[in-house]
Amino acid sequence: MPACAIFADTGDEPVAVYEWLNWLTARLPFPTLRVSIGTLSNKSVAIKITKDGKRSYLQHSVPVFVLNANGTKGMARRHCTRDFKLDPIRRQIRKLGASTKTPCTTWIGISTDEASRMKPSKDGAQKNRWPLIENNMSRAQCVIWMKSNGYPTPPRSACTYCPYHSDEHWLSMPEEELQAAFRYELALQGAYSKASELDGTPFLHSSLIPLPAALAKIRDHPRPPEQQDIFSNECEGMCGV
Repeated sequence: MPACAIFADTGDEPVAVYEWLNWLTARLPFPTLRVSIGTLSNKSVAIKITKDGKRSYLQHSVPVFVLNANGTKGMARRHCTRDFKLDPIRRQIRKLGASTKTPCTTWIGISTDEASRMKPSKDGAQKNRWPLIENNMSRAQCVIWMKSNGYPTPPRSACTYCPYHSDEHWLSMPEEELQAAFRYELALQGAYSKASELDGTPFLHSSLIPLPAALAKIRDHPRPPEQQDIFSNECEGMCGV
């Protein structure tokens, strides 16, 4: 039996995830601890100034697609998983008494569909295990297990504006959350224009066009799944679980 569950909250999960978390918390036989360093969508557009006042930058980077000033394409570095997921969880685990001498065991819900996302812990205070992998369970088998036990199907955890969303996911999002993603993209573009260390334009979709236009395009011309699923490349293996 786990000692607790820890939910690292970016502040930007879908409404369905927060509703699910409340439902689950009321039923688990152990506590669910929520940890957060603030809202990612706010902190990732906040301009920071160096101590000498000569440069401006963004402290928290989201892995957006970037059209550079010279016309080349790139992708921003991703600090969000480390800053808003891994580090808060590590701090909480140590608060609970884990250390390099007495490490805890952390269960991570990656299924067989995403086995490539299994990553060993970089913190000596915790050792990672993947119970779904150990039981050879796919995401579909998890859903079947939930239904067979009379439980609702859990939604997938991910920031509403995550650039790793597949086209299918973007198209299935509620309108209110889509509108929030549209606003975030504009806010991020404004922040990039003010940061002296950045000279490109960020986009949430790999087509490098504004998200509303990108969604209109993929509704008319869907891309093959193999051209759009990049979530498995999420190197820390901690988002979306």
